[in-house]
Amino acid sequence: VENGSHLEDVVADIDSERLDVELQGGERIVVDRRLIVFRAVESVSNETGVGDRITGVNGTDVDMERSFAAAVEDRPVATLRTESANATVPIGAFADRVASDGGLAAAGAPTDRHIIITHVGGERVVNQSALRPVLDEYDAGDQVTVVGYLDGDPGQSETYNVTLGGTDDTPLLGVTVREGYSGM
Repeated sequence: VENGSHLEDVVADIDSERLDVELQGGERIVVDRRLIVFRAVESVSNETGVGDRITGVNGTDVDMERSFAAAVEDRPVATLRTESANATVPIGAFADRVASDGGLAAAGAPTDRHIIITHVGGERVVNQSALRPVLDEYDAGDQVTVVGYLDGDPGQSETYNVTLGGTDDTPLLGVTVREGYSGM
């Protein structure tokens, strides 16, 4: 493998849950690619904990991020099956802070609560990585509809008509998001 992007390309073509990797010095390691919760936000799920392995989404078995992403792509709320429990949670970009001077707050989103953003301008946002490309389709000053779930409550989505801030090169909602799916 020549570099990091080449590694990503090689790994993307492998369906195995475990990879046997030879490091530059000749040492061999096994990389476990199964879905392990490495961070859990309490307001999102009290049932899912750090170290739990996610084994299913809405009754569909999942083993790696690729199958997880496919299972939640069209589902803003999903029931996750782990080795210890089931948890029904909204799946999207977890914003742990809504800036009081940002567009989302100006549209009425509370600044003292978390929000999981699941749609922007009608496009599905499954995680933090998916949010930026969607926002980049707009310019600062544009109006977009944002759908999200406050404090991880899967029972009720909220819709906000947001005027984007930032610059035309970097339009912003006025939130700080954590990596991953729903803060996990």
